[in-house]
Amino acid sequence: MKKSTLIAITILFSAATIIAQVTVKKDIMSYFAMLPAMPSSMQDAYQKCICRPSGCTADSLVSPINRSLKGDQGAMGNLTATQEKVKTNGEALGTQMQNDHVQQMNDDQKLQYAQNNQQLNGGNPDAIAWAQKMKDDPAEKAKFQAMTPDQKMAYMQQNGLMKSANYNSQFSMGTSDSGKATDALRKLKQMQTTESNDPKVQAFNDATDMTKINQAHSQLDQQQQAELSKLNLGEGTTNAAAAKVVSNKYKQKHLDLASTELQNMVNAYNDLYNSYKNAAIPFCSAVQSISYGYTGDANQDHEINMLAMGQAEVLNYVSQLTNGVKTIYEFGAKWQVTSLQ
Repeated sequence: MKKSTLIAITILFSAATIIAQVTVKKDIMSYFAMLPAMPSSMQDAYQKCICRPSGCTADSLVSPINRSLKGDQGAMGNLTATQEKVKTNGEALGTQMQNDHVQQMNDDQKLQYAQNNQQLNGGNPDAIAWAQKMKDDPAEKAKFQAMTPDQKMAYMQQNGLMKSANYNSQFSMGTSDSGKATDALRKLKQMQTTESNDPKVQAFNDATDMTKINQAHSQLDQQQQAELSKLNLGEGTTNAAAAKVVSNKYKQKHLDLASTELQNMVNAYNDLYNSYKNAAIPFCSAVQSISYGYTGDANQDHEINMLAMGQAEVLNYVSQLTNGVKTIYEFGAKWQVTSLQ
């Protein structure tokens, strides 16, 4: 199935699967300042971790920010009255679709099913017509596929596809805030577009890939064993002393490699931190300027959901960085323990 057809089908059945959220009334950019600075060395990491014979942990270093994140993420699960109704209806529709085996249907059957169950697309017949067009018109399908994410959003708005409450991207927060609210949505899309293709995410994943790191240290162990095997330890203390020299040499090789790996992790983390922070600033500032969506407007329930999706993404960025802090500190502390043995 072509990607554009998949998008059309997804829109048709979105009401039964979307997860509603509400914004938290706080400047979540403050989380970036809460994140601990990177360790300057293995010794620095060791001093800030708790190390026992079973290993080193940085839990105490990241627990304050994790507690705060958990609290805000939990608060975002509190639904407004309208969202609660949408959620209840969506769950009922999801059960109906599951009982009707919609996932096993082909495209034609899904379209027919949507036509027979108008509530699945929020009562928006334009969505069905568009999905049919994407399926039957190769030229229109190719045109849509060639668009940028922003162009696709504008195209769907122009074709009446965003009428459902779940996909309502037109803010109606009152005359004074309407421009600012539209700006918040635009900056949300910019943030999503920027981070969806950010190479710094993969660079950080590569730098903290423990499988690759362990393989590199295993190669050193193999080299050490090869050198030790050349020594006949049964013929006196001379060879035993030589074995000690070999062991010390490879211990230092391990420590030098670990130090390089730690620095690579720190550099990748700092790059990702700056990327996430810079991407989030415009959106978070825009949301703050409109009181996090709580304007008292009759339709605020719908708009708050859109803003909350953006806040949730920012909190996810912070959560990823927090996990990175824990990984990096525990790695450095572990190798500092090795250096002291």
